[in-house]
Amino acid sequence: MPKVRPVRAGLAIAAIAMLPALAACGDGASDDPAKSAESFLHALADGDGEKACSLMADEESGPAEPDSSEWSTCVSSVTEAAKDPGLGDFGIAPANLPDEGIAAYSDAKVTGAEVKDSSDGPKASVDREMITGVENNSLEIELRSFDDLWYVTDVDEETG
Repeated sequence: MPKVRPVRAGLAIAAIAMLPALAACGDGASDDPAKSAESFLHALADGDGEKACSLMADEESGPAEPDSSEWSTCVSSVTEAAKDPGLGDFGIAPANLPDEGIAAYSDAKVTGAEVKDSSDGPKASVDREMITGVENNSLEIELRSFDDLWYVTDVDEETG
C-alpha cells in the first residue's frame, strides 16, 4: 500500500491509500519519470480518472488491471476528486492549491525527476521546483519503475 504521510497529505493518490493496488497495464506510462508525472498531473486536472489511474501504481504490487474492482474505485475516486477545487477529501486545503484548484495543473510542465536506485527497484522524485507553469505549486510526486515504465506511487503536499 502506498504511503500517505499524515502531515503531508496525498492528493488524488489518497485514492491509492484506499486500494490494494491501482493503475493499469501501462496505458500512458512512460520510460521517463518526468513524462509520467506530467501526464498524471494533466489527467488529474482534466478529471480523467482512467488516464490518471493508468499512471498510478501501488508501491509494492505495481499497476492494477483495468477490469479489477480496484481500478473502478480508483477511476471514480480520481474523477470525483477533480470536481472539488480544494480536494478536501484528499487532505489538501484550498489555500494550499492555486486559485483554480487542481485544474491549474492542466498546463503544468515537469522539468525533471531525481532517480535513485533502491533495494526494491528504481524510484524517482519530482519536487515542487520541478513542476513549472503552476503558480503556488505545493505538490511533490514519487514514482517507481515497473517493467521499465514509471508510475506515480505517492503525491504529497509540501507544507513548508
